[in-house]
Amino acid sequence: MPASLPAIRRAAIVEIVRQLRVAREAIAELLAHATSADAARRLRRQQVEIERVLRSFGEQVVAAADAAATSAQALAREQAGLGQPGLAARLDPRALLATRLMLTDRIADVTARAQRQIHTALTQHLLGVRSLSQTISDIQTLLDGAPRRRAMTIAYTEISRVYNAAYHESLLERARRTPGLKKRWVHSRKEHGRPGHIHASQQDPIPVAASFLILDVKTGTTEALRYPCDPDASAGNTINCGCMLEAVEPSLEDMARQPLVGRKPDTVIIDGEYVKNGVRTGIYVGGAGPGAAGTAPPAAAAPPVAVPAMGPPDGPVGALVAAALGALEGRVAQAGGRRVLARLWTDLDSYAEHVARRIRAGHVVDAVMLADRTFEVLAATRGIQVALDPTGRRSSLKFQVTPTGWIVIVDGQGRIVTSYQFNPALPGFVQWNTDKGFAVHDHALTPTDREMLARLFGRH
Repeated sequence: MPASLPAIRRAAIVEIVRQLRVAREAIAELLAHATSADAARRLRRQQVEIERVLRSFGEQVVAAADAAATSAQALAREQAGLGQPGLAARLDPRALLATRLMLTDRIADVTARAQRQIHTALTQHLLGVRSLSQTISDIQTLLDGAPRRRAMTIAYTEISRVYNAAYHESLLERARRTPGLKKRWVHSRKEHGRPGHIHASQQDPIPVAASFLILDVKTGTTEALRYPCDPDASAGNTINCGCMLEAVEPSLEDMARQPLVGRKPDTVIIDGEYVKNGVRTGIYVGGAGPGAAGTAPPAAAAPPVAVPAMGPPDGPVGALVAAALGALEGRVAQAGGRRVLARLWTDLDSYAEHVARRIRAGHVVDAVMLADRTFEVLAATRGIQVALDPTGRRSSLKFQVTPTGWIVIVDGQGRIVTSYQFNPALPGFVQWNTDKGFAVHDHALTPTDREMLARLFGRH
């Protein structure tokens, strides 16, 4: 372990490694007594994941934590309702590090030893060893048979705290690469929700680094929370809170107004004008380039039907691609993992229709196979085609590894529009978009983009 790490960080990592080893032994025992083939398969997957994360923490602790750009928040909440283990097959080092924020040491009326055991029980749930229901029972036993409702409150609060903290850290990391990225408070929709939390969910999104001001309707005072269940916040605003944090992707206009961090200034086209870092620099007249601000196009000029020829990655097309890929990355984080294809699609109705159509065509046998083919293309594509409408506002990205292979289309908001087998009898991407008046550009993905896509969608 690097000696330069702060003592508190080293202590957290030592505890995580200990928990991983406990989980490894527990899973080996469960595997020896597995009652079904499905249970054995899940346990073996979890066994592989625990070994992987142990190696990550042991070999390159800081990189393992900082590279974890996703949170299993949404997946964990869904699985909690099913009573399944928390992180399932893919473990997130960032979420494991966030277990240091659990406040089990503040549980009243129990010994310090019991507090540590409750922390262990929660962590073992996150590692997939114990289901949520079993974990609540474990906590209830450690509380000397206290009412189950109290054990549920502890479990729900601390698990929510871990996932919201991990997701917030991933948003802070993404915000450095995505100008204009914001966050939104999402209320749990509990029947008797806190008025301050409901009020926060109705407010406009705020910058990722800012805090939500949670109103106390009785006193009129506010408390600043970075995310739901913030460990620095009061018990009244965190205990049994089921609210979530959600990323809000920047619009093209937002991107144009933001100073770009670590990159050369970008130019985009909004309402037929060049906009550079939020400043309108001239009217767009086809491929002529920016003129003096406010200069009208020549009388004979035709309406714009294309954008300027593709430039470098930090040019207009590159900016749109970066925004779409950043949005896609955010959607994977919100979806809770790469296998939740339906949550990456434009909408559930369209997704269900596409699955049925691909099965009828004989291209796939089920939704899992469609996901596999989709993710294989996203993970391996090195160059894409980008279609832009005449205003530069709408875009779509075509991913294809081989000229006659599987095709995936992603829109400018990072949503998967369609995923299908190439058919030479049908109009291609270029023809279909050209017929609509869209301009189509070839665009080489940067090494950073390719690494991100391989990490999100590659087989592990």
